[in-house]
Amino acid sequence: MIIAEPKRLAIVKQYHDLILDENKELNDLVALAAKICNVKMSCVSLIDEHVQWIKCALGITADEQSREDSFCKYLVSTTKVMVVKNTLLDERFMNYTSVRGVKGIRFYAGVSIITTDGYHLGALCVYGTKPQTLTGEQKEMLAFIARQVMHMLEMLLGIQSFKQSHVHPNTHKENAVAAERKLNAFLNSSPTSHILINKALQVLHFNKSSSASVKKHLAKKIEAGKSVLQYISTPFKDKFLKFIKRAFAGKRTSKEVLIKTAGKAPQWWDISLHPVTNEQGDTVSVTYSAVNIHEQKLQAAQNQAQKDSLLKIAFIQSHSYRKPVASILGLMNVIKANNYKSPKESLLLMEKAVNDLDAQIRSVVDCADKAS
Repeated sequence: MIIAEPKRLAIVKQYHDLILDENKELNDLVALAAKICNVKMSCVSLIDEHVQWIKCALGITADEQSREDSFCKYLVSTTKVMVVKNTLLDERFMNYTSVRGVKGIRFYAGVSIITTDGYHLGALCVYGTKPQTLTGEQKEMLAFIARQVMHMLEMLLGIQSFKQSHVHPNTHKENAVAAERKLNAFLNSSPTSHILINKALQVLHFNKSSSASVKKHLAKKIEAGKSVLQYISTPFKDKFLKFIKRAFAGKRTSKEVLIKTAGKAPQWWDISLHPVTNEQGDTVSVTYSAVNIHEQKLQAAQNQAQKDSLLKIAFIQSHSYRKPVASILGLMNVIKANNYKSPKESLLLMEKAVNDLDAQIRSVVDCADKAS
């Protein structure tokens, strides 16, 4: 991650101008972070030289606070998820005003929001009023949501830049050209595919990521002025048309979809379509954004499979072992009572109990192999 402070502060200022608290998708991501971490407070914040700006929040009413008094200031130089299990036991935070008192913050977790160029903008944070910790899976999900927040911010900044480039084009031609160059530079630095589409479903603008994606998955070259449907895989076209119709009606769509492409395995994508309006509030175009999340989906499925296997192991250990072990112990007591002289029937029962126990152990080994 790049920490060059003057450049970082300039980028933070760009994003600070965005109005984010009314954005439904961003609010949904903030709420999801709180839900996953089992807390009631969460936020997306930007951090400049002196202030932590709270741009979108759940359960938090403040709009800003001093950077010096923020939990998130420690995230400026790290990409790892930061977890504070009990703020009262942490010397960095125990004297914070927000921590002191019966209803103070007792738990904190946060992860950096980082641009594709490696600049730290701020953080996705969750807070709780009781000491707790996070599992490895919860940490992974929090980091994943932070990346989605960054994708969302990039898209919103791109939309704003596009709007600015089309305000009074005749009287502010130079400003419009400069804004459009700025928009293109921004979009081409994004790993997310962005395509701007007009009402005739023609491509107005596209970035390098969308060009590379279309070439890779459809073996086509995307061109401005062409129908966007040429660059949508056939199995996904009906859904895409439904989504873009909603967008031109002023409704946003954000979905995780499994998209099939001829001759290739289906891939999971996080897609969104947002209406772009003019000064009168009329929808004049739509931004279509897509990012491949197939690896994350596979990892999540693998994590769930491992979790299921571990639960099965725990069940076997706590229940299935009991019967054969109890049988062996009972038979040993009988053998001991007979001065270790036992009839054949007792030994056969002992053999059966040992075989049952061996079968349960093999089952645990199989589950452990699957979990690994």
